[in-house]
Amino acid sequence: QTSHRAELLGVLAGLRLIESLHLEDDEHDDEERAWIICTDSENVVKGITKYYATWKARNWRRVKSNARPADLDLFYNLDHQLREMKTKEISVGFWRIPREHNQLADKLA
Repeated sequence: QTSHRAELLGVLAGLRLIESLHLEDDEHDDEERAWIICTDSENVVKGITKYYATWKARNWRRVKSNARPADLDLFYNLDHQLREMKTKEISVGFWRIPREHNQLADKLA
């Protein structure tokens, strides 16, 4: 679905921006680098925090249907980006905001 791909691409762009900000900031090398990505996308949050490891363990197949997950290419890129950031001591968590509590962000977008 196009909207799911857009959400994943948005998260990837945000992660790359975070990483670039840390690469430019030499003054705070000893500080912890922790970020929380807040989104109303259940697809993004559950996909990367819950389902991705299961898909990988099952040879990139879903549990119920045994089909390949949608947008697997983007989830792979997201996982790769997160692992790269971890090697640079940048930790990232994900927090799902219910859509009804995210109306201001929708208006700003």
